Amino acid sequence: MKFTILLLLTFSTLSLSRYVSIESHEEIGDMIFPKGHAPNSIGSGNGILKNRNAITWKTSYWTNGKVPYYISSGFDLTEEFLIMDALNEMEFATDFCIDFYRIYDYEADFLRSNNEAFISVRKHKEECSSFIGRVEPDQVLYLANWCVNSKQAIKHEFMHALGFFHEQNRIDRDKFVTIHYENMQPGMERQFGVFPGITTSKYDTKSVMHYGPYSGSKNGEAVMTPKNPNDQIINYGYLSPLDIEDIRKAYKCY
Repeated sequence: MKFTILLLLTFSTLSLSRYVSIESHEEIGDMIFPKGHAPNSIGSGNGILKNRNAITWKTSYWTNGKVPYYISSGFDLTEEFLIMDALNEMEFATDFCIDFYRIYDYEADFLRSNNEAFISVRKHKEECSSFIGRVEPDQVLYLANWCVNSKQAIKHEFMHALGFFHEQNRIDRDKFVTIHYENMQPGMERQFGVFPGITTSKYDTKSVMHYGPYSGSKNGEAVMTPKNPNDQIINYGYLSPLDIEDIRKAYKCY
């Protein structure tokens, strides 16, 4: 069963589609992992998906922050511009800690023949997804029509490619937000699990990596609410200050 959630930028709501099965890979929401390497949830407040044998995902970062990417056919010029513009904004925001550089056919062929990693940005009919970090040669990053037209969604997927999970998957998540499983669409529970080893600087409800409060709702009621009544779960399409701090720490730009 597939779930597609309407993108509302003011609520930072990203698609939570169930992705097309890939024989050698497995998915948790929009995060792709090599088969057998997806982290298991260790549960949270109500004990859903408790697993004492959960593994810790070891992220491989891009060497020296240099990230080659290839835009495959299927995108029009406007869409290509939006992708490049979103990545330029990420570079500028991080004070060029990350260097996204576009490669073309002959360069992609060379990297592929030498078994070297690069991101292959591909058009998908309905879904958006990415590997977590630097994983394999010619690793895919899917962008559907709805998300290629949103720089927020493009940044979200490329943050995955840089090595970052969703903010609400952090081990300390339950200290900051309440998950309302009674409002959640059936089958979405794993996307709201907590995974060991996933830590950043501070919990960030403004992160571009945080699901919106209504993401995955079956009844229009909030799936996540902040414990602090003065806080909001919201992102306006930009990397938050803590997103920037996390990238710079991970890529040793301090």
